[in-house]
Amino acid sequence: MNISIDLSTIPALLQSEVSRLWQDYLTNASHDDLLCLIEHPQILHSLPKVWACSLFVAKHCVQQPALLTDLIESGHLLSIPSNYTTQLQQNLPTADDETAFLRALRNYRRRELLRIAWRDLAEWASLEETFQSLSNLADALLGATVNRLYQRLTAQWGVPCHANGTPQSFIVLALGKLGGQELNFSSDVDLMFAYPEPGETVGMPRVRSNQEFFVRLAQQLIHALNHITEEGLVFRVDMRLRPFGDSGPLVMSFAAMEEYY
Repeated sequence: MNISIDLSTIPALLQSEVSRLWQDYLTNASHDDLLCLIEHPQILHSLPKVWACSLFVAKHCVQQPALLTDLIESGHLLSIPSNYTTQLQQNLPTADDETAFLRALRNYRRRELLRIAWRDLAEWASLEETFQSLSNLADALLGATVNRLYQRLTAQWGVPCHANGTPQSFIVLALGKLGGQELNFSSDVDLMFAYPEPGETVGMPRVRSNQEFFVRLAQQLIHALNHITEEGLVFRVDMRLRPFGDSGPLVMSFAAMEEYY
């Protein structure tokens, strides 16, 4: 299929590299991938500028042409997700397969970073939209990971409860740029973890303190986000802003946090 891009829209110094990337894309793309671009001239016109500005976007499009096609055909490249949490859940495996879950998290993150970056570089999004989208994406990824890990750990250790039998939640507090809803593409996520009340687990023969339960959950969460796989990582997690810094406990009860502050 004969399809070309207009390199005159980018500086001459960058035209050779973008042309090379485009030829690689043509080699890897299917007939349907190319037809999709032809049917969306606005996106095809923006491609040289976006690829010239972001090697990350260009390389992922070249390596996975179907990824760009999916963003176009779904309408997501030209719009803002109404609910990241719902969209993410639709992309996660339902079975309790940790490897598949971690892969799905990373693949979704890559897809959405590509979408957000394209909209930013094509000047279809304001700076405020870009910051908000990156922050909303992080919130959704964190929430989905916490929920999955909490379910898995309660199945193994029981449910952490207050002395009156009330189940206890795991609270993630975002600080820094994520806390201010101004996350950028290269930001770490600064987090603190807490839980409401002391107590112990119920439902399993071995009883564990809420502190032990939530420390294990925090460790699993940090590993799930930080761990580098073939698909990369989700986020670099920075815990140094918690009470007592690196020497402090990973998780504290509300009462302990209140006493500290």
